[in-house]
Amino acid sequence: MDKDTDHIDFDGDVFIKGNIQDNMVVKATGSVMVLGSIYHSDILALHHIEVDGKMIGGRLQAGQENSIYHIIIPVVENMIENIEGFFEGLHRAKEEDVQKIVEVINDTKEKLDGNIDELEQTSVSMNAAQLEILNTLKADIRKAFLDIKLLRQSGFDKLNEVYAKLHDQLEAMKEEVETVSNITIKYVQGANLNASGDVYITGKGAYQSNVTAGLSILMDNPQSVVKGGTLIAGKRIKAGTVGTPGEIHTLCKVLDREGTVEARFHKGAVVKVRNEEIKITTID
Repeated sequence: MDKDTDHIDFDGDVFIKGNIQDNMVVKATGSVMVLGSIYHSDILALHHIEVDGKMIGGRLQAGQENSIYHIIIPVVENMIENIEGFFEGLHRAKEEDVQKIVEVINDTKEKLDGNIDELEQTSVSMNAAQLEILNTLKADIRKAFLDIKLLRQSGFDKLNEVYAKLHDQLEAMKEEVETVSNITIKYVQGANLNASGDVYITGKGAYQSNVTAGLSILMDNPQSVVKGGTLIAGKRIKAGTVGTPGEIHTLCKVLDREGTVEARFHKGAVVKVRNEEIKITTID
């Protein structure tokens, strides 16, 4: 499949025997199976994607484009908890205890900034509408706390509006993330992968790629290597080795509080559970 063939937009499953060359787009309401490799092309399937070879550049999307919600939902839930904690903290603080009030304000702002940072780390997998929502949320929180720090009522009202919007968005997202779709591929380089379920990388690993999975990212090959890029999963990441002796920055992050990251690590590897960096032992 190359520039001399048409793009594919098919209602059902798609089976491609051979490679997909540069700048092609494949869309399917079912699953997509490729008996070859993919080069700088986009594959979007509502169900599973299986690639017998590698992927250099491009994008794989398994599940609806809102499958990123599997990653976003825990962050939004935490934002709601942080805002609830903010108002509870203010309620407990005495009006004359200005220092305590300032501490509550600063602590909550720091937590919400951390939540926004988590969301921005997944922005590479967001569509235009989702990016717009994120940017609006970021601006609203910033504006609210500018006024809150001056103890203006408008700031507290604005934060209440943000809280209500987050609740509405959370319920809407939960209704839309019913389908679990997986990606299976041997190797990825300079690519973006997003699956509502699991991502299985069966070969030598991932190089400078962004991989997100609603559930797990699994590299069962003990020789697999993750060099650079970002891996974000809902519950679990398993790989052979993460990072390089040259200390290429490589982020592995799980969003479940009980989530795990299993691998050997070089310097330059960063492991986070939620937004907390976990101390790791390196093999250098």
